[in-house]
Amino acid sequence: MDKEDIKLFERCFNNNKKLVDNYFNHKVFSVIKNCCESYNSLGYSSFGSVKSGTNILFGIDHKIFESLKGTLNSISLLLKERYINDGYALIRKYLEGVVLDIYKNEFLENNFKPEDSLYVKKINKWSKGEGSFPEYLEMLKYIQKSKKIKKVLNYYDTTKEGDYITIKQECNKNMHYNSLDYMLLNNPDLFTKHGEKHLDYICDSIIKIFELHWATLFIFHPEYMVSSDYMDNLDCGLEPIENSQYWISPFAEELFHKLWDDNIEIANVIKENTYLVLSKEE
Repeated sequence: MDKEDIKLFERCFNNNKKLVDNYFNHKVFSVIKNCCESYNSLGYSSFGSVKSGTNILFGIDHKIFESLKGTLNSISLLLKERYINDGYALIRKYLEGVVLDIYKNEFLENNFKPEDSLYVKKINKWSKGEGSFPEYLEMLKYIQKSKKIKKVLNYYDTTKEGDYITIKQECNKNMHYNSLDYMLLNNPDLFTKHGEKHLDYICDSIIKIFELHWATLFIFHPEYMVSSDYMDNLDCGLEPIENSQYWISPFAEELFHKLWDDNIEIANVIKENTYLVLSKEE
């Protein structure tokens, strides 16, 4: 955004610079940036995964992570241009993308039999555009039956009364223009002091969706988050340190601490259900 845009924005706010500063310095922009960096690291480490359930070259997980990163980047761009209503539409898209990925991982967990085939028919057909996954609510119902992430879901409510239904409902109100106020959120010249409130909600929603996704990824796909120490030693002809194949990578450990250092219960549940070993626990 150039200086002329800032000046125009200030005039629309009756020169209320504090309101302008609060908007553009809102934490939602740094939150999105950090989320994108995490998906970028995960996309790199998941490239070439053989446990994807498809016969697509190099697997599909890194493509999914890159897509989710792209959606988050788009949200940031829209919010910077003050198109808040459109931002809600992409929050819903991000939410549905995350739920789809969790559904895919759970379905893979239940149906992947490498002794018979490296492919899971339903996932393979979806990845080629020859079939589709269930609707959002049906995917949530399937996820709720999971044994693998059952304990994690005790902290991330995916039921009818949970956050991941209410977030979608709020996004739908914006998408369907349930009142004129929702439509005006896409008119930056009529921007009001309520903009910061909407950024608060959007930020909170992104954090909740991101946390749900990563809490399940630590359990479904710890192989994407292991340190390179074990393979580095093998490549150099050295004997790897015992159990170093389970060491967590720096980016994953940093993220783990950011997300759950203040919630020991969730942290312990994840650690109990993944083979990853944090550096402090070696």
